[in-house]
Amino acid sequence: MTLMGISSKLGLRSWSVSLGLMLAIAPCAIYASSAETEVAQFDTIIIGASYAEGWHLESVGEQSVLNVGVGGEETGQMLDRFERDVVSRRPKVVIIWGLINDVFRSPAGQMSSTEEQVKANYLAMIDMAMANGIKVAVASEVTMGPKAGFSEWIRGVIGRARGKVSYQERINANVSRINLWLREISHQKGLTFLDFEKALAGDNGMRLSEYCQPDGSHISDPGYSALTEYARPILMSEFD
Repeated sequence: MTLMGISSKLGLRSWSVSLGLMLAIAPCAIYASSAETEVAQFDTIIIGASYAEGWHLESVGEQSVLNVGVGGEETGQMLDRFERDVVSRRPKVVIIWGLINDVFRSPAGQMSSTEEQVKANYLAMIDMAMANGIKVAVASEVTMGPKAGFSEWIRGVIGRARGKVSYQERINANVSRINLWLREISHQKGLTFLDFEKALAGDNGMRLSEYCQPDGSHISDPGYSALTEYARPILMSEFD
């Protein structure tokens, strides 16, 4: 083989090795760039369960919002992913909203221990956010509303006439009691308090029917619109 041929072959091999290294490194560089963009992109993060997941708040003024709500979760599951889904993204504000599944699933006679666990989980999330310089907005849980349908209305009338407490009333009493604690702890720690319960409830404390889906639990589109109208000016003050 001639000297030129050897040089040409070596040069091709060197170029191939360089190209291979570039292709191996490039995906890492692209991934790092995307991750950095994601971390820096969102100013407010909403964490919670299905109620939070369904709230399509895309912005607060010029500030962007990321919703990391997961349907079906309890507060312990929110806490388990708080570092990954909130702290690691370094938002300016986090909205914590989601205790209804804890209440729904509490075994009979164990609501007191459930309530204490909810409080502990909220405090852990609040403390974690504050320790990382993230402002905290605590949202009170919404109460249930009446189920749609004439038969449900009749059943409620008969139950009240007999002095029975309905399922919705029992759930709402537990929710309202925890909400009172959320208000108190928000005041003690200097947190923003979003009173979603009051924003959607009627005079009797039950959520207004127009803010409920037919199951009486999930929030209707008008309900979310009411929450956005209520919350946006409060949240905008966090960026002043």
